[in-house]
Amino acid sequence: MILTHKHKYFIFFTGFIIAFYLVITADFPTVENHVSYCMIHHATGYPCPACGTGRAMIFLRYGEFYSALLYNPLAYILLVLSLIAIVVMIKDLIKGERKMIELLTTKVHPLVIIAIFIFTVVNGIWNIYKGV
Repeated sequence: MILTHKHKYFIFFTGFIIAFYLVITADFPTVENHVSYCMIHHATGYPCPACGTGRAMIFLRYGEFYSALLYNPLAYILLVLSLIAIVVMIKDLIKGERKMIELLTTKVHPLVIIAIFIFTVVNGIWNIYKGV
């Protein structure tokens, strides 16, 4: 079977979600003993908009929702989107549909891109302010 670019998107996205949940379920001793892998933070000394997302996901894992929100609200968005993606992919597998591939290959409305950009900038400023 020859893999089209749509199949490759699907495989990549599935692998990303599996890796995402493996990281979440990994047994980290504490949030305080984290190691930052952010190249932007190491290069500039300033946190990027995604800094703190891993720690926020760990807080979510333990049910500490307010702490997760303070570390990085992006964790909530990632959690919801990944859960939706898992449900859509399971539905695709059961019904033999291709909704996930369609979702991954459709064009995004410019207002959505602007909203994501504004959220990213505000989140980056918030990370710098709190010194993640």
